Amino acid sequence: MENKISYCDFNSVLVVNTEGKLRQVFTPFRVTAKNSPSIHKQIFIVSEVRSTDKDELVFIINDKHFFHHHFILDIHF
Repeated sequence: MENKISYCDFNSVLVVNTEGKLRQVFTPFRVTAKNSPSIHKQIFIVSEVRSTDKDELVFIINDKHFFHHHFILDIHF
């Protein structure tokens, strides 16, 4: 089971792990693209966080908008 990521503000996200522990992660933070091969993991820097009208989490990377579900935010509690 993956960590649950929720919008907090434009500068951070809240992450809840499988044990229910909560952690706030501030920008800039690193994410890995889910579709990149395991040998050549493509890492991106999230500079800002947004939420759509439908409460979908969006990462701003290089001034472009991407839905968060395309990435893995690998943090340790």
